[in-house]
Amino acid sequence: MLSEFLTAFVTLFVIVDPIGTAAVFVGLARNLSAVQARAIALKACLIAFSVLLFFTFFGSWLLGHIGITVPAFRVAGGILLFVTAYKMVMHGETAEATPPGVEQARHIAVFPLAIPLLAGPGCMTATVLISQRMSENDTLYLGIAALVAVQAIALLCLLAANRVMRFLGESVLSVFARLFGVLLAALAVQFIADGARQLFG
Repeated sequence: MLSEFLTAFVTLFVIVDPIGTAAVFVGLARNLSAVQARAIALKACLIAFSVLLFFTFFGSWLLGHIGITVPAFRVAGGILLFVTAYKMVMHGETAEATPPGVEQARHIAVFPLAIPLLAGPGCMTATVLISQRMSENDTLYLGIAALVAVQAIALLCLLAANRVMRFLGESVLSVFARLFGVLLAALAVQFIADGARQLFG
């Protein structure tokens, strides 16, 4: 049982990459208050957990029912993610591009933090595969426990990033925003390339 939990945990942790997501979060939320950044972090993790929990129980049925393949979903997510990365690098448009307050937190928490960073196509696919395997062994609760653990770690990483933002200051964060924008663009291209390879390979 422990080995099944560890397998699910390591798989989800590597795909979610909480530390890398926290690095991107530093750039996305650099102009927000501490309260707003914490609200975004919490909401993003809750949304990501809810999405992945849904895919745990209904993922196979949903994708098959509406005829959407995972590679196509990956390409679409990569394109949308690249748009955000472009704004970060070329225009410095992160959180300040939207009005401050609740609306701002809602938009950033949903995209790109929750989807596709914390709950992207790869993670959704892994969740479906893990749930299928564990359902056969009546250990689905271990997969859910692994999902909870990974999202809890992701939340801690995002909250720590908030402290880093306050420590570094605006000038340094401006540089980091563009640097992480480049990294985000590379991640987006990788999403698109992987999806395209599966679609046309």
